[in-house]
Amino acid sequence: MVYNINNQNDFKQENKLEKPCTDEININDNHLELTPSLENYLRTIYDINQSKGIARVRDLAKQLKVKTPSVVSAIESLKNKNLVTQEKYGHIELTSKGKILAENLSRRKNTIVNFLVRILKIEENLAQKDACLLEHDFSPNTFRRMERMISFIEMLEEKHPEIFEEFKKFIFDSNERVGMSKTKNLYELKDGEEALIVHINLDEINKEKLAILNLKKGSKIKRVHSYQDIVNFQIDNNFIALSLNECKNIFCKPL
Repeated sequence: MVYNINNQNDFKQENKLEKPCTDEININDNHLELTPSLENYLRTIYDINQSKGIARVRDLAKQLKVKTPSVVSAIESLKNKNLVTQEKYGHIELTSKGKILAENLSRRKNTIVNFLVRILKIEENLAQKDACLLEHDFSPNTFRRMERMISFIEMLEEKHPEIFEEFKKFIFDSNERVGMSKTKNLYELKDGEEALIVHINLDEINKEKLAILNLKKGSKIKRVHSYQDIVNFQIDNNFIALSLNECKNIFCKPL
């Protein structure tokens, strides 16, 4: 992708996401062309620096699952473009120009993942893989509109939760897309009503906990009764209690 480093509008902040670096820099070449592979290296250097403080060749090789010679070659290319510096056999540092690009590459991927997970309700692992395919071909205009869409849905969730719930229901069916009239969240089931689980919109840790109780996609579940903010269900011969928030983020198809 070709970047105009001097045109900060290409990376303009339009919502509550991370603020990009705005350090003044002198760049002789106004446009910089990076291959998707070099973009990945640059973003990964930034991510490792954020999490570990310093990035080394072995860290990049492990993170990107490539061999050391490939990392060394990529670092040389980034050094030639004045995006990173590295003392012989030392850790890798981003230049001011490299940091601007790396921050925005990281922000771009995180925004795509956020859009896929929060708006389209894609599973986290799949969203990460899809984002890797999508991130290199997004124009700045498409990216800004995606950010605006996320902000709008977040506003909808906060100020109009009933509309937000209908939006979430519209996303799914038994094959990942059910009509609004055919799907419910668990809280909407009536006592004694049975259903099949079609989607669980919770983080991986909570999904694993529920899976131990056999609550997973495809499971048959029956609502028993509720008390205050707790709802009791039956799965096979087991009884489980779910919070109101859990119920509203687990979607099912009534039988």
